[in-house]
Amino acid sequence: MIVKVRTGPNSAASIVKKLNTGAQIEAKGRTIIDGDLWFHISDGWLSGDYVQGWVKDYNDNNRWWYVEKGYKYPVSTWKTIVGKDYCFGKGRTIWAIYLWSAISSLLSIILIIG
Repeated sequence: MIVKVRTGPNSAASIVKKLNTGAQIEAKGRTIIDGDLWFHISDGWLSGDYVQGWVKDYNDNNRWWYVEKGYKYPVSTWKTIVGKDYCFGKGRTIWAIYLWSAISSLLSIILIIG
């Protein structure tokens, strides 16, 4: 799949470049226009409909959230992401990250995010 990077946060804006599926980007900001999420990257704007991965919260630099394609969030569930297990709370944010150690058979709480 090819994802279009645009000059502005709307699908009518001119195309600056195209990214292949799996491309890694660094978002500089985000905005919601008419209910649609757009991420600002160095080259322009990218629709949130095509973004999947960890996003740092710009309002609180201590928080991260995980967005799935279509701008969906895991809620009240365990999810394995790149081989690591994460537990998501009711508020869409991670409330605890757990890692299972096969060597010691211990469950360790690594990080707790409010």
